[in-house]
Amino acid sequence: MNLAMKIKTYILGLLAMAALLGFQSCDDESYDVVGNPDYFIYFPAKGQLNDKSATVEAFTVVSTPIGYFGDEVFAKFGVSVTRPMNEDVTVTAVIDNSLVETFNTANGTDYKTCSVAVLQKASVNISNGAYVSSDSIEVIIPEEQYSSMTEMGTYLIPVRLETVTKGKVAATRNLAYVVVNLEERLIKKDASSSDIKGTKVTDRSAWTAITTDTSVDESAIASIFDGDADTGVQFSNQENPTLTIDMQTANKVTALYFKNSSSSWGSYYNLSTIGVELSADGNDWIEAEPASPVIENNTDQYIVFYGAVESRYIRLSLQWINGSGSWGYYYRYLNELDVYAE
Repeated sequence: MNLAMKIKTYILGLLAMAALLGFQSCDDESYDVVGNPDYFIYFPAKGQLNDKSATVEAFTVVSTPIGYFGDEVFAKFGVSVTRPMNEDVTVTAVIDNSLVETFNTANGTDYKTCSVAVLQKASVNISNGAYVSSDSIEVIIPEEQYSSMTEMGTYLIPVRLETVTKGKVAATRNLAYVVVNLEERLIKKDASSSDIKGTKVTDRSAWTAITTDTSVDESAIASIFDGDADTGVQFSNQENPTLTIDMQTANKVTALYFKNSSSSWGSYYNLSTIGVELSADGNDWIEAEPASPVIENNTDQYIVFYGAVESRYIRLSLQWINGSGSWGYYYRYLNELDVYAE
């Protein structure tokens, strides 16, 4: 046998031996997976962060002049292991705010640090023979602490796996994130009539209103409170006239209703944007951001608040969809105005 044949035979023999050893290792009870025998513990992927797969839960909290609304910040993260555990194991986590700056630097983001988040549950258990924990790491921001987040914007809360009683924390997937978007507004965006709390104020007979549009006959303004959608007030070409309503008594206002025509052409008369201010005494005003009223049934428009605002006076800055140009005044009508209250 020449040298080349001897080398070939030797290599084939080594390969055969390696295959046999590999087969035997599959049957060895000390391995359930061929490869690394360590138990690596990690957070399974959940959602996206910065357009990348991550372990994340996101919430929106809305700050208003009358309190906080929106989501309850309560995140739950289970943990997993790369192979079934051969005994019970406890896994603990910590909130590591030092990682916010690290994340921002790596991803070109500008998340804020939240100092009031806490771990309601900092450890979980993975039972003998299980791949996943039987419970979850729990992250909360107590509602009484919302006011401590003084800057509007998006907060990032990194949760890091820290210790395990058996196995190892994985080098990747060892972080979960809670994202809290804090917004400041009073009006509930895109809310419909089904979102309104309370009922219409039925007696509007004593209500009065004044406007900055001097062309309007103020004695005719009462027609927007008469319950007849075929009567109303026409405004001139003045840009964004204000209309201030005095309900004579205070109501806990939850929503506003506008109807600008009862005709089939009513959508041409709809309002596009309304600035809203509310006051209990006519001196101190709560200002809401300008809003686009939600349109229903072609001519019904609604603005819905997150909560009830104690108000006697309502000041509106009006803008119509088709209210521009030399003929804009033709479309500037307001036929009915109602208030919902608790």
